[in-house]
Amino acid sequence: MSGTVTKADSWCTLGPMLLWTDLPPTTIKPLYAPINKARMLYNVPATELKQTREYSIGDAVVYLRWIGRVEECTDEITLRLSNNSIVVLEDATDIDLDGGEPRPTIGDVIRTKKGNLRRGLWKFGAYDPRVEPAGVVVDVRSIMISVQWLCQKPWSSQERRTEAPPQDLDIDILDSGNVHVYDKSRTPHAKAANAGFDVVVGKRVRFKDLSGACVKYDGSKSGSDHGPHGLLTKIPRTETLGYDANVFSIVSTTTEVTVQWQDLTVTKHRSTELVPDVNVEDEDEVWPGEVVCTKENKSSTDSSNDPPRTDWMFHPARVGAVQSVKAADRIAKVRWMPRGDVRFTASLLLPQSFTGPADGPEEEVSLYDITSHPGLNRRRGDIVLLLHPPHQNWPFNAGVYVFLFTFVTHLLHIWFEALECYLEYVPKGLTVIP
Repeated sequence: MSGTVTKADSWCTLGPMLLWTDLPPTTIKPLYAPINKARMLYNVPATELKQTREYSIGDAVVYLRWIGRVEECTDEITLRLSNNSIVVLEDATDIDLDGGEPRPTIGDVIRTKKGNLRRGLWKFGAYDPRVEPAGVVVDVRSIMISVQWLCQKPWSSQERRTEAPPQDLDIDILDSGNVHVYDKSRTPHAKAANAGFDVVVGKRVRFKDLSGACVKYDGSKSGSDHGPHGLLTKIPRTETLGYDANVFSIVSTTTEVTVQWQDLTVTKHRSTELVPDVNVEDEDEVWPGEVVCTKENKSSTDSSNDPPRTDWMFHPARVGAVQSVKAADRIAKVRWMPRGDVRFTASLLLPQSFTGPADGPEEEVSLYDITSHPGLNRRRGDIVLLLHPPHQNWPFNAGVYVFLFTFVTHLLHIWFEALECYLEYVPKGLTVIP
């Protein structure tokens, strides 16, 4: 039996990075700045942290009512050299990370050529040929991002469709305040809070609320079996030439996940106790809450309004919602949607398809007689758009959270908290907050 992760809570051990201390001898070739092991912070919830980068590859961004995905980032890298001079490299790609990540981040130690330093923009100090061309990254700024534009935000009948923005957004556009990164950690429900980024060892992070963290981690409370937390103090910018040196490296992580199994039981586990299900894309495997259809094609004689059958279109005979699954017996309990009428071509759901409420009878069917189509289902973490309500008398009000699954599910007996699919209505459309 397999299950779906409905909630994940992560805790981190953090090490403050010493960005403004002397580097080890150059022959050692360090990969990153040293960590203050005397002030380690234990069991820090990942929800209190944020990434140091403003833009990352894969981020969803919104600009001029268009939604896109960041495909590439062009960065501006600022180095602190061994003599405490600060320089912005002329060419951020002409560097040697000594085996580190291909895209440097704050705290990395990188090397470059002396010409790249000499032609750079010097913030403090001046070029000295006697200083080795290596230093600690103290700032990374994206000066251009390449975006694959996916679709325009839903528009009303009074709004006109516009052309997609340019693929490359330069620094002027990024600094205009009109480019917004979708915050994956947003949620109207505290129990469904998440970090909003991949929590992995070695990632550099900051506290969302540094002042509050300094009060919480004051060195007096026990953080784990290792003893009390280290004393967290804010490093003022006046001591670091105006740069924010309050950066931490994730030393270790612990994750606890809540799993809803196919038989609707819910349990909690350490993430190390579970393994990914390789059958997640198997069309013969379903989970509670999914909308499924039969593999039988509806006969064209069922309704005079049905179009004639074609080889390129699949018109299933029945549509329903999975209530529970007996994995050992390969049987699923399905509540049917009598008024459902859906059509597919390949992996696409055709227009005019609808499901209607699941107010039909429940029936146990073989997993080999039904299939879960990607056009009918959305999973935890998916980012989707909904059109404006088609009728003015719909019960939507600005600022009111509406709990909704992809279809009408108030009769499906689905646990909305487990599915974590929450929608927030705003005057210009609906934004899904996973």
